[in-house]
Amino acid sequence: MDDVVIGVFFTGVKLSTGHAGVAFTPVGEMPEAVCCPTSAARMPAAGSFGKTPVLEILSYALDRNVLKSAIGVATLNAVSQIILESAGPAGFSIVKDTDGFDLLRILPHETVSLVGAFGPYIHRLKMMGNPFFVIERNPQTLRPDEMKFFRSEAEAGATLEQSDVAILTGTAIVNQSIDSILHHLNSKKRAAIIGPTASMMPDAFFRRGVSVMAGVRITDPERVATVLRQGGSAFHLFKDCCEKVAFVNEANIESDRKGIKNVSLDLGHNKLRVTGRVAKPLELGMEDLRAMETEEIADLGIICGDGDPKGRIRNCRGVLLEKILGMADVIKAEHNDTKKMFIVVSAHDGYKTVFSWQEIFNTAVGGGVMVLLERDGKPLDGNRGQLELISAEDYFTGSRYVRGLKDIEVVLVQ
Repeated sequence: MDDVVIGVFFTGVKLSTGHAGVAFTPVGEMPEAVCCPTSAARMPAAGSFGKTPVLEILSYALDRNVLKSAIGVATLNAVSQIILESAGPAGFSIVKDTDGFDLLRILPHETVSLVGAFGPYIHRLKMMGNPFFVIERNPQTLRPDEMKFFRSEAEAGATLEQSDVAILTGTAIVNQSIDSILHHLNSKKRAAIIGPTASMMPDAFFRRGVSVMAGVRITDPERVATVLRQGGSAFHLFKDCCEKVAFVNEANIESDRKGIKNVSLDLGHNKLRVTGRVAKPLELGMEDLRAMETEEIADLGIICGDGDPKGRIRNCRGVLLEKILGMADVIKAEHNDTKKMFIVVSAHDGYKTVFSWQEIFNTAVGGGVMVLLERDGKPLDGNRGQLELISAEDYFTGSRYVRGLKDIEVVLVQ
């Protein structure tokens, strides 16, 4: 062991090999934190971790002392990086820069349980319109309008039993509630453990029914220590010193997806995904797109939002977005749903733009929103993430020009 930092939000370790790992710091589960003498008993080795053998620290992961558990789990994550670099994945695939939520391929009718009040996922599920619950120790973490989703820990078993999908944060590993949660999973459910804490070798979790472990790989160990010492959160980690890395149990995902039409099991970045409020989620490769009806647009000027011309496309050919959405079968449960629907288009680099359903299907704009397959006589290579989307009827055609097209998500505003 080279260094240990116990930050407000995350605990980090650095090994003598230069590898690092992090885990959630469970400060809220330490009632003794207000008392210095009692807190000292919590961490008797403070100040003397340097040069401690890693094997000794790994045993901390099973300690009922949650601070020691956080150090042990962070060390396990760091050691896992060494194993992956030397041996590579065995029996699972690795997907980078993709949220674990997306890898679960949640369908509109599926009931989801969030174990922990994770705000971004609550927001996404509300937008998707899925039935869902939030299993949480502290109901004060939910907003008043979200209390209808709240389920207490005492209700966790029954709630998980009636759910199709479970999403856990890595906190459950540190506070050792993970076993009681996994007890309620079976082969008919999909589960993901998500967050920087969930970065260890996934084999044991996959044997317990987990489909996705979505954690991080530390890219700058020195920077991690600095960020954590200064109270950094996950936002700062992702900004400065780590990347998203998910381990996917393809056997679990495949068995859960048998019989569902138009869903590919290729979890790479090389296909166009259509998700959200659709009855038939899609993953379309170049062959799928070229088999669809195409349209052609000639002499299209590319103009930025400030009016600055950026070039001209002599001719291009592609598939209209309305055709792709029609293939995915957008769910319109209520008469006015389409007035509240939006289509979020995302690129590999994180760029996003938005169209309304009414724009696509009820104005001339829709006739020019196209996924390009060819530009200026040359085919685009979708297998290298080179798909593009244009909105040819916009005044400023560059404003919603998407390069490296990756995802199309249909959302309903409640």
